[in-house]
Amino acid sequence: MLILAPHDAALLPSNALTVVVLAALVGVGIYTLRRRDLGAVHGPRFGRRAQFVVMLRLVRRVFLGVVAALVVTLAARLVTA
Repeated sequence: MLILAPHDAALLPSNALTVVVLAALVGVGIYTLRRRDLGAVHGPRFGRRAQFVVMLRLVRRVFLGVVAALVVTLAARLVTA
């Protein structure tokens, strides 16, 4: 499976990215139309406890990411000051 990082996408011409995004949208649309049972069963995929644990992990990652960005920004200001 090929995974591109954001800096890899900058190397591609914008026309190529437009074609890739359009192809992905068409592919998802075809997949959705072909799956007639999609959404027929409505119910949680995981239990309430598992959803809560996933939510806490997500909140923790976002918080740590914001804190890390603030620390880097403040350290850069202290170095240049």
